[in-house]
Amino acid sequence: MKNILIVEDSKAQAELLAIAIKQFGYNSTIAYNAEEAKVMLKHNNTFDLIILDINMTGISGIIFLSELRVAGVTIPIIIMSALSQKDNIAMALDIGASEYIVKPISLKILKNSLDRYLN
Repeated sequence: MKNILIVEDSKAQAELLAIAIKQFGYNSTIAYNAEEAKVMLKHNNTFDLIILDINMTGISGIIFLSELRVAGVTIPIIIMSALSQKDNIAMALDIGASEYIVKPISLKILKNSLDRYLN
């Protein structure tokens, strides 16, 4: 079964996302900030995809995305953010996001995105 790392500082949103991901037939692990995610990635290299929020306490999702790509992490990274400005989307894609989904998310769009990268 494919493993997804959710990096989201909102506990409620992260847990709802994890429930949806389980219903889609995937496993998930939650990191509530980029620092937690770094530790998880260092000790567990079995993640097949990362779902990443931009607005988080501590390190922003954009900085974390950049750090991951510079470090050579090549797995798909889907940004999920309430920031819908074209500049934010373009910047995330330029840095290396595989996809950018604007919140509130559609479960159908989420499932299609996950299936695209994991099947």
